[in-house]
Order: sequence, then C-alpha cells, then structure tokens
Amino acid sequence: MKQHSTPRALLADAQASGIFQVPMQHAADIVSVAQALGFRVWALDLATLNDDAELLQALARVAEFPAWFGGNWDAAADCLNDLSWNPASGYLLSIHGSSRDLLRLQAGWTQLVDILGGASQLWKADNVPFWVLVEAPAQHLAPWPPKC
Repeated sequence: MKQHSTPRALLADAQASGIFQVPMQHAADIVSVAQALGFRVWALDLATLNDDAELLQALARVAEFPAWFGGNWDAAADCLNDLSWNPASGYLLSIHGSSRDLLRLQAGWTQLVDILGGASQLWKADNVPFWVLVEAPAQHLAPWPPKC
C-alpha cells in the first residue's frame, strides 16, 4: 500500500484516482490543491437540477464539452474519455448535492457514475489523474482519502 505524504502527492498520483465520497469540510482544500497542480477543475451542483436531462446538460456545461457533443450519455462518455479538446495535467470533478438530489436524479446519477468510473479507469491507464469527489451521500462510493 502506497503512502502519500501530502494531499498534493495523493492528487498527483494517477493510480490512486477515481470516484470518492468526500466530507464537505475537505472538498475546498482538495480543489485548491488540484488547481495548484494545474488540473482542470469542474464543479457540478445537483441541487439546481430537476431531472436526468438537466443533469446531462449541466455536466456538458461545467466540463465545457466541445461543439460536437451529441447531447446524450454515450456522447458524454466520449467527451470524458477523450479530453484532447481540453488538455490539462489532471482533472477533478467536484459534485455537490444531497440525498434528496440523488433520489430525484436516480437514473441519470447511475449513468453518470458509470461514465465517470469508466473515464477514470481510462485516464488511469494513461497515467493522468482523473478524480471525482462526491459531497452528496452516495452509496457504494469509496470514502476519501483513498486507500492506495
């Protein structure tokens, strides 16, 4: 098990990256470290979204999807799996919300988590950090900090 001496070392380690449940009190500090590392940082607020279509649109907006984005979940996966249009040393998506938000967006949320998990694995294979930090009480996500 690899020990990271600092949050900076942890975030820079692509092999440790993935999707994690993060306590709200740690999220801002993690985002600051990611920005200092030159990561592309995106924030997605679930509280303002009413349905799965709005979730997809919000993801496209905050992640600055290119003009060729097809407006569906497959196209969202394509965009996240090939970020050549948005190069950075790493990526971090911070997702804010409540358990009520996750229930309201349940089908889209499941789709989003699948897509983000796949993107994280692809970027990990290329040794590029791709982090997703979820402040909402989502089930089945590993807790922050990751066990490496």
